[in-house]
Amino acid sequence: MKLDSLNSLSSCAFIAAYHEVLGEDGLPANGAKETTGLATICDRLSNKFSPTCACGLAQQIGRSAFLHLVRSAAGMDRLTDQAFRLLPSKQRLAKGLESLEKLVEDLFGIPVQIVEGRDMIRLETRECEQGHALIPHLEIGFIQEYIHWVCSNKVLPVSLRAQAPGWSIQIGKQPLES
Repeated sequence: MKLDSLNSLSSCAFIAAYHEVLGEDGLPANGAKETTGLATICDRLSNKFSPTCACGLAQQIGRSAFLHLVRSAAGMDRLTDQAFRLLPSKQRLAKGLESLEKLVEDLFGIPVQIVEGRDMIRLETRECEQGHALIPHLEIGFIQEYIHWVCSNKVLPVSLRAQAPGWSIQIGKQPLES
């Protein structure tokens, strides 16, 4: 799939996710001709809500956007492939991380590098072009849902760590108890 096609689909997925989480409030709907980017969504959140609330909503929109993309199969063919789904969860996570690096770059326009440690996996990012403070929260929500999907509903701890320039998203390798 071409990058500009994926960006168009991802934009629709994030708009649909915004509407799913917050309802209709003037943000153009999926069929609108004008392009609504992630920065527009982030601006809307930071203008309407307190910083803490905007961060939480951005994470929820990121989670929901992942599900919209899986349903549309936009760049997610590998995740829905039966051979992938039948692998043990640790192997799915390892193979899934290979795809995640490219997927985050394509969706968010952010260069990402995956660094694997003994107990933790880090996604190191540099500052993105859009430069909005809520982009990392959209990304972390997307990654939380991605990990949940790849690990067959197991919940791994996912956290955000600010660093200059950019940020790091840390994924623990040990699932949380349920």
